[in-house]
This record gives sequence, C-alpha cells and structure tokens, in this order.
Amino acid sequence: MYKLPLGISIDTVKPLGFKDGSYRYGIRQNLLNDLKLAERLGFYSVDVNCLYLYVPSDFAVYNEGYEIIDSLSLKLNAIHMPFSLEWADLACRYEDDRKEIVKLFIKLIKELDKYNPSAYVFHPGGFGVDESNYGEYTARLIKSVDAITEETDKKICIENMAGKFFLDTSDKMLDFLSHCKKAYTCVDVNHFYYEKPEDAILKYGDRIGALHISDYDFVKERHALPKEGKNDWNKIIGALQKVNYQGVFNYEVIDKYTLEQIRSNYDELFYEFNKKN
Repeated sequence: MYKLPLGISIDTVKPLGFKDGSYRYGIRQNLLNDLKLAERLGFYSVDVNCLYLYVPSDFAVYNEGYEIIDSLSLKLNAIHMPFSLEWADLACRYEDDRKEIVKLFIKLIKELDKYNPSAYVFHPGGFGVDESNYGEYTARLIKSVDAITEETDKKICIENMAGKFFLDTSDKMLDFLSHCKKAYTCVDVNHFYYEKPEDAILKYGDRIGALHISDYDFVKERHALPKEGKNDWNKIIGALQKVNYQGVFNYEVIDKYTLEQIRSNYDELFYEFNKKN
C-alpha cells in the first residue's frame, strides 16, 4: 500500500493595501482556526506562500504565522519564497545586485531555518529572461542557487514553469539541475504543457524535493481539485511510487475548496490507486 503524508499550501498573511506611504500586511483572519481544523482532519503539514512582499523588510510579518504553525502538531513542509519582484530575481543581470540578492535570501533562510522547514521553493524566470539570453540567465541562476545550497541543509527546490519556455519541460529542468551542486525541483503537476506530469516525474526520480498537487485542462494552469481536470491521478501516483517519492502530497489549489473537500479528495485518490494496484 502506497500513501503519502497530506499537506496543503496556505497563505498566512493577507495584503491590507497602502496607507501612509507604505504597503501593509496582516495575519489572515481565522488562520489559527483553519490550522487547527487541518490538524483535526489529519493533515500532516502546511506549505507557506510568501508572495505578497513589495520589499524584503516586509518578510518579518510572516513570523507570527510561523509561530502559530510551530505551536501545533502540523509540520512546516516548505516555504515558497517571493518571486516576480526585482529584488527577488536570483538571476539579476547586474552582478553586484545579484550577489546582494543572494546574500539577502541566505539571511532570510538562516532566520527561517529555526522553524525547520523541509524545503525552500524558488519560482525562477524573473526580469529580463527571454530566448535570446536564456543561457546567460540560466548561468547566473545556477551560481545563485549553488551559493544558497551551501548555506542550509534544507532542500532548495526550483519549480517547473508553465509553458514560458524557461524550465518548462523535464529535459530543461534536468539539464539545469545537472549543473547545480545540490538543488532539487518542485514538481507542480499543474504546469506541464508539453508532456504528461507522470512522464516528467519518472525522469526526475530522486531530484524531486517538493510537490504542488492540483488539476488543470492542459491549456492553462487552473489549480483545481484533482479529478476536476485532465490529469491521470493513478498514473501520477504510480510514477511517484516508482521513483520512491516519500515526501508530502501537498495540495496547491485555489481557495474555493474547503479543507474537508481536500481531505476527502486525498482519501479518494489513494483509495482508488491502491485498489487498482
């Protein structure tokens, strides 16, 4: 029988908008109650998204959320680092700035390590990457990732991209990882436009450091509940079993789904898989 620990990606912080010349954030309402419900429903872990940050100093607002998670039996599985912000581009074209960005992320990771996450997930493909400078951009990203992996024993995971020509196939990702010292990939099964997720998983093997589980229509990422799209979940779970993936089966779905629905969906997926296999 094959079954993986159940996890869920959550937002611990919500944006509150601008006031007095600065952008404000606050802990999401009902966060503690939602985490306690996840605990009661048998969720093993949570992943935290840190995506609403205009400037690095805003990262401190997340500490309250980490403390709440730390007070419960839930495991902090992975922290999804900020992206699509100029200060967060690990492949910044200006070398002095790139080095400073790396130093900043190392500082953040050293502060976050006390919460003992299993992994840090980075979303690549920042400002200025296109087909004409793919090689240069990738080389800069590799230098940054290698520097970060030297500073933590947690897994540094690079997420596969959704049809944007940059790290959007398993071959491109594996080539990238082959040039990195210790990096892994975070497999988002909602992001494959040119191949099936199960085929990519079989290629990745032990380079999978984290999962983002959701469904889609093969046209655009939807982050729907599994079985509401076109993914073949028996094949995906079968591929995970074949590569001996033992990490978290972490749902990253849009917030219209309740924790009860996610728990029920997880039970159904693994029941059906194990019944057939």
